[in-house]
Amino acid sequence: MACKVKSKEATRIDEEIYAHFADIVEHRSFRDAISNAAKQLSKGSIMEKRVYASSFSLPMKRNVFGLYTIEVALNHRRCRFLLDSGAQISGIRAYKAKELALPKTDGSLTVGSIGGTKKELFGCMVESLHLGGIEYLQRALVVLSDKDFALRFAGMDMLGFDGILGWDILSQLDFELDDIAKRFKVIDNHWKLPNPNMLLGGFPCLIMQYEDQSYGLFGFDSGSKHSWFGEAAMRKHCRLEARQKVLGMGVHGLEKLDMSIAKSCRLYLDKASLELKHIMSGPVQIFPNFVFDGVLGNEIFAGRRIRFINSRCMVLLA
Repeated sequence: MACKVKSKEATRIDEEIYAHFADIVEHRSFRDAISNAAKQLSKGSIMEKRVYASSFSLPMKRNVFGLYTIEVALNHRRCRFLLDSGAQISGIRAYKAKELALPKTDGSLTVGSIGGTKKELFGCMVESLHLGGIEYLQRALVVLSDKDFALRFAGMDMLGFDGILGWDILSQLDFELDDIAKRFKVIDNHWKLPNPNMLLGGFPCLIMQYEDQSYGLFGFDSGSKHSWFGEAAMRKHCRLEARQKVLGMGVHGLEKLDMSIAKSCRLYLDKASLELKHIMSGPVQIFPNFVFDGVLGNEIFAGRRIRFINSRCMVLLA
């Protein structure tokens, strides 16, 4: 599995194409997924957001799985959270919730993983979550099982994070993931960006162009190093090579996955040409009313910068 990215002239999504895909995903199960999940978890608790600095930058590190983490503060205690755009709701590992004595919420969520496994997750309430210049008060988090998230070597925790920062928080920010300077940046957007290429909802949803000039819908999961395709899109746009079992990291921890492998596929996003090689298949019906062609992992901006301008429904990559 590999991804080569080259700069090119910008791929513009015209209004007709954008309207076509907006109509496909226009369903409450996608559009309202995050707000509905938050209501289920917190059962009426009122969350407050305070902005002390509208733009800021935090150091970004990679763990042994090639996933990005940043430092946050829970109840004024330092913690390390995984940047996971593929998680609808932010969460905390059970041992850390116990260490901080976080009270339980009255609600719960049934959450699916990359492997299609569904589990009921319960919640806890944090009085204060500091993310750089932003503070969230009375924030509900899902509690991640210590059994599912257990990878130790010589007594050391190899995962390297205490919780996950999900799309519920990230989707409300204009931000940049900078793998050159190794920084996570929340930014003030001053550009008009007239040709959006992203649809907002319960998952980052990008309109991508194939090499044959057709278009497809792709998710983006920063909590996965590698990208994957759905079986249907793989058969249509790629040449299948083999099937094999691989180990994947999802919201329920490590899972063994049975996947098809395809030789290669070329995609275009903004000013980037992406050549994906030895692509694996995976689940793409994350919401009941439509399917993605595939889901892109953080390999697409390795050694580069990617910007999510959520206020303008635009992803910038060059």
